[in-house]
Amino acid sequence: MSQALDSSITEPEINSIVKQVKKEIKKLESSSGSFQEDIQHANREIESLKKKVERYKNEATKDPLTKLDNRRKFDDKLKAALEEANGKGSPLCLIIADVDHFKKVNDTYGHLVGDNVLRMVASTMKEFIKSKDILARIGGEEFAILLPATALENAMKLADDIRVSFEQLDLKKKSTGESLGKITMSFGVTTYKNSESADDFINRADKALYHSKESGRNRVTGR
Repeated sequence: MSQALDSSITEPEINSIVKQVKKEIKKLESSSGSFQEDIQHANREIESLKKKVERYKNEATKDPLTKLDNRRKFDDKLKAALEEANGKGSPLCLIIADVDHFKKVNDTYGHLVGDNVLRMVASTMKEFIKSKDILARIGGEEFAILLPATALENAMKLADDIRVSFEQLDLKKKSTGESLGKITMSFGVTTYKNSESADDFINRADKALYHSKESGRNRVTGR
């Protein structure tokens, strides 16, 4: 290109240089366009991978049958709730609920009907909780509701409201219209004691639930 600065350069030579420059520019433009396409493709791949990772993370923390939080996610949220309760000194209550005689439902009507009952239980319980509350399926037919900033008497009332709603249901098989009889639930309710462990908190609710079962089922026990 230094030749372009020579005052004795001829017009044909100038034209040749211009053509060469244009050719080089086109190469750069083509290369740049291809590079931009590669970047856009890579970005699309990255976004696709992010969505897959997010979906896998969600699947790992959700119960596939009821779409509620599973036990792993519940434990994580419980840990955070305990930290908040200890830090602020605010009340925290736990309800553990269990479907009464659920094995009989499975044995009599089959697991598909049993699965539908669990889905119905999950959707019904969701109607009773607020956005700040945490509902999870923590076992086969066992559910938990974590209630931040909630007094024990209010948690007891919520549990009983849910209990009554199930007591009044008359479930039927969709395929035949056959009645499944009454589906009832038992509840154990407790309030968090400052600085106690998560295990102690859960065990107290479990003991209250056990008392409800031993006392005839379809009832709420608080501790």
